[in-house]
Amino acid sequence: MDYRRWFDDSGMLYSYDLEEHNGRDAVLQIEKAWGGEVTGEKGRKSKKPIVKFVGLEKTLALNKTNGKTIARLYGKDGSKWAGCWVALYVTTVDYDGEVRDCIRVRPQKPDVQRPVQNGKRPKQEVDIGSMITAYEGCDEMEMFEALESDRKIAWGAIVKDDKTRLRSASEAAHRRILDAAHAEAETANRVGPDNAAEIATQEAQS
Repeated sequence: MDYRRWFDDSGMLYSYDLEEHNGRDAVLQIEKAWGGEVTGEKGRKSKKPIVKFVGLEKTLALNKTNGKTIARLYGKDGSKWAGCWVALYVTTVDYDGEVRDCIRVRPQKPDVQRPVQNGKRPKQEVDIGSMITAYEGCDEMEMFEALESDRKIAWGAIVKDDKTRLRSASEAAHRRILDAAHAEAETANRVGPDNAAEIATQEAQS
């Protein structure tokens, strides 16, 4: 058995469970979703949305980034996610100065209707509208980096006008995230770091 499985809850889906896809997205259908509790490092318990996929025994505990991504694709009512398709991929995240593998949900709906020809799927058409909508709702750097990765993949298959639209949406999202981070830092200098995020959000909404 892979030694990494000894570190984690055997019932949960982890990045190394997707290694058999060899860098390709794992396109999965949601069987059901519910609110549950998971045990993290040092025995700390936290409540998270749990997703069960068709054909998999393991479940995926959603962090805020993945939860927001699915909500933007299929709505905030998790009880209605059953039957929906998502694409999972493995990337890395900086966690307290340590680079770790993690699972992310693509911010676009996967195309599960494409026919297979000669053992290969034809090149998928790029849904520009979906990508722009995702950029417009993007408020976290992790989500932004996932979108940028998708934009690079799509770049060679889209026309000049769509490249301009995507570039503008990307730049607007990046500015919004940097402005929010700057506002939080300035607020932290005034009131201390504990209340900075909350106050910065209130100021941005006023």
